[in-house]
Amino acid sequence: RDTVGGWLGWREFVVDRKVVESSEIVSLYLKPKDEGALLDYPAGSYSAIRVEFDGIATQRNYTLSKPAGHGHDGVWRITVKRESPLFEGAPSGRVSGYIHDKVKEGDVLNMGVPCGDFVLKESNKPHVLISGGVGITPVLAMLEDLINKTTKKTIYMINTARCPEAEAMHDVLADYRRKHMNLFIKTLYDEGPDVYPKAPLSMDQLDQMIVDRDCEYYFCGPKGMMKTIYHGLRDHWNIPESQLHYEFFGPTEDL
Repeated sequence: RDTVGGWLGWREFVVDRKVVESSEIVSLYLKPKDEGALLDYPAGSYSAIRVEFDGIATQRNYTLSKPAGHGHDGVWRITVKRESPLFEGAPSGRVSGYIHDKVKEGDVLNMGVPCGDFVLKESNKPHVLISGGVGITPVLAMLEDLINKTTKKTIYMINTARCPEAEAMHDVLADYRRKHMNLFIKTLYDEGPDVYPKAPLSMDQLDQMIVDRDCEYYFCGPKGMMKTIYHGLRDHWNIPESQLHYEFFGPTEDL
């Protein structure tokens, strides 16, 4: 609470905008209801969101998919995928479904202070940002933070998605690619037009994209993809552990 813009417990945020990003992902743009200051947080941080519906109160952690202070507009963004049933006959994700179907502009949500370990670190090396599905949320915040800092370092952004309809932020990434000569962006689809490389991302594909392997690597996505990338970078490219940064959505697992 002593930090400028900080708080203890929960703080009310108003949904300023709700944007459909893809067939299964929406973004909420959030402003503090008290119109007070907002603290800075490192790109990649997440915040707990507390919601009440059907007589229950529960919370989930969602990545802040927009870096702190972007444009100094006092707006935060979370980007939420509608979670599918774990197995046939099981219910879909209740909180993500509520956010998709019930939350509207003008509604109030309770948020916790941003936190997290999967955050952008200071480095003079080029950056390789790899995302799969909704794993784009922390990676996009990192990309926008690097762009905002007008870095001249090379940035590789490699995004994989099931299909174009399910991909979030395609137009945003295309716009960044047009505007920034130091930014290399590649998209891969499991099911998509033949002009795009096929997912899942392999080390052979990565080798064709990366000019200088001595980079900082950030990756977030399905476990299979992350396992391939982690072991490929560590065991075959001999990238030091200190340059490998990754995060699971859900319980932390071993790669």
